[in-house]
Amino acid sequence: MSFLPMLPVVILGSMVMVTTAAAAASSHPHPLDPLSAAEITAVRAAVLASPLVPARPLHFHYVGLDEPDKPDVLAFAYGTAGSPSRRRPLLPRRALVIARAG
Repeated sequence: MSFLPMLPVVILGSMVMVTTAAAAASSHPHPLDPLSAAEITAVRAAVLASPLVPARPLHFHYVGLDEPDKPDVLAFAYGTAGSPSRRRPLLPRRALVIARAG
């Protein structure tokens, strides 16, 4: 009985920018809120549409928030220096994806 050599496991660490209607809404979500169901769906679609992921099937092991830098979160929480009427900065939502292909 012959054994085939073990194929290497491919792990993709991808950061995907996710822009959703919720992030663009007038009420800013907190930058550390977990990804919503709509954002997770958008991340999955973006990963599957990427030309960098040619192998199928693709198994998602982790999809979560890629947290923004602390100074950006503090600027969001306390606003920027100057007039208190200034709007909070809208931070981009990024996802961290770990998937196995093939």
